[in-house]
Amino acid sequence: MSADSASPPFIAGLRCLRCGRTFPADYAGFLCPDHANAGSDLGTLDVLYDLEHSIYTSGAGGVIELGINVLTLALSVWFARWAWRRRHALLAFA
Repeated sequence: MSADSASPPFIAGLRCLRCGRTFPADYAGFLCPDHANAGSDLGTLDVLYDLEHSIYTSGAGGVIELGINVLTLALSVWFARWAWRRRHALLAFA
């Protein structure tokens, strides 16, 4: 993100997966500067979401977003079962 762009209001900040250091939501990097390129762990920054004041509390009280999440979960379970049942045929193409 550039310095003049605002971060989405539902992002509370960023946290290094390696050391736990936190950064503001508008931080312009993807890696922790303390651990960048240190072995196989790059110090990737994880996004911290503000669920109390986020999209789940706006617009119909989050019912639409909840419906999308439930539908996504149901479809992912259906697809995983479909792929498992057809794994031999699918792996034949690999």
